[in-house]
Amino acid sequence: MIALVDCNNFFASCERAFHLRLENRPVAVLSNNDGCVIALTNEIKRAGVQRGDPYFQVREKLQRIGAEIFPANFQLYQNISDRIFRELQNHTPHVERYSIDENFLLVPHPLVMVESFAHKLRNSIYTISGVPVSIGLGRTKTLAKVASKIAKHLQNGYYIIHPTKEEQLLATVKVDSVWGIGRQTTKQLTSFGVFSARDLTRCSDHWILRTFNRRLLDLVEELRGTARLPLIAESPPRKSIMHSRTFPQAVTDIAQLGRTAAQFTAQTIQRLMAQHSRASELHLYLRTSRHHQPFYAQRTMKYLNPPTHYLPDILPLLYSSVAQIYRPGLPFRKMAVILYGIEDLESQQPEMVAMDRYSYKKKLQLQQMIYQLQRRHGAQICRPAALLRR
Repeated sequence: MIALVDCNNFFASCERAFHLRLENRPVAVLSNNDGCVIALTNEIKRAGVQRGDPYFQVREKLQRIGAEIFPANFQLYQNISDRIFRELQNHTPHVERYSIDENFLLVPHPLVMVESFAHKLRNSIYTISGVPVSIGLGRTKTLAKVASKIAKHLQNGYYIIHPTKEEQLLATVKVDSVWGIGRQTTKQLTSFGVFSARDLTRCSDHWILRTFNRRLLDLVEELRGTARLPLIAESPPRKSIMHSRTFPQAVTDIAQLGRTAAQFTAQTIQRLMAQHSRASELHLYLRTSRHHQPFYAQRTMKYLNPPTHYLPDILPLLYSSVAQIYRPGLPFRKMAVILYGIEDLESQQPEMVAMDRYSYKKKLQLQQMIYQLQRRHGAQICRPAALLRR
């Protein structure tokens, strides 16, 4: 069977896990510029606030229910997501990271043991991360997605669609709630009298292909229990890696900009290491608010020669870029660090003399050791000294 592990109210749950005083307290997470609500706990949902609501419109309502408000901390969320992903890999080697808060996995047990597996998996994830999850299980990805929506409303946090009960269950699932079916397709289907997922499974393959497309037919076959969406255990390596953020408040101090840039670079290097790669270009982007006059935006590029993922060699080039872009007194509001020219570590080594080649190899081994420490104990266990300055 396929399982979908879906983290409940993920960003808000991460804040609860990180701040223990927030247990059973309503929590909302705002976008980087505090413009709108992007995550919220169930207590806030019951008060009528929805994800995407502009913060200024719901501020008073959130204050009335005593909600704790946090700006988005994507570094924290990514670290917890990585921790959950590694825990899933301890249970099965076949795991697909679908998004930051969703993972598909192949259940390595027969049907009679699936319920026990789901119960243990949910408890182990909460133990290592503090984040509650819902687990949906079915014969295909699409059925697992249907099951996960049901699991969110169950106290045990998981739901299994047994093969003998699929048709009965799909009769209760509206076609617009099926994974991958949008508004326009729903409108077309209902005009033909297709209102439920079961109605959809009873349509002929020829009619679906003639009226819609192959993608919808694959989805219908998934609902019938035939796997058409393979589990992708490994994502293809990225050609570029970026870490960007809009600052909650304008930054005018060059030292603070340097520390922030170092932090962003450390994050990109972690992701570079995760795909066993090195980079040959470092780009830095800085800008003021678009509402600030005069508006200022600038970007620099430094070559990494030889290509590397060794952070101590990259930071001096980064600080040079910050100094090159910086303008005294300007209130900077956004920064991005991007790595380009990414290649696999196993590709041909750059040409260099024997001594340089020895030093290069030692640096890469040291960075690999740091990466393994961070994977095991968290990103804060080993950081550049620049990030420790006050």
